[in-house]
Amino acid sequence: MLEHSSINSADIIDSLCLFCFLQRLIQEWQASNTAESVTHVNLSNKCYTSDASVLLADILSSLPTNLIDVNLSDIIASRPEDDALITLNNIGNALQGKEMKSVNLSDNALGRKGIAASRPILESKALEVATYKPRNVHLQSY
Repeated sequence: MLEHSSINSADIIDSLCLFCFLQRLIQEWQASNTAESVTHVNLSNKCYTSDASVLLADILSSLPTNLIDVNLSDIIASRPEDDALITLNNIGNALQGKEMKSVNLSDNALGRKGIAASRPILESKALEVATYKPRNVHLQSY
């Protein structure tokens, strides 16, 4: 949900309209100082291509350094590995230098390469909580 008058978080709900949404949001932020009021970003449960991540990176890099909470859970589901790594790199580089207190990377098939691509996010000096709950991992004892 996005209310222009008081943007406190950006929930991107419909991936089919992602490009239109992002372009409109960039234009609105350029026309006003609403980016300064964004403290929470929720990009979860949508699959972003590397092309979409370029637009996301533009928005995220324009946000103030006092970004508190970023939810990136389940953003690279079913993407080819190369595309997923580019997406994580673009978003991670855009968030570098932000003073995030919490980030959620759950339900992303990260692996060693994915964790390396997420390094800029995880190295935030203000980071207090990093959440990662892998999907479809089951422990069973006999």
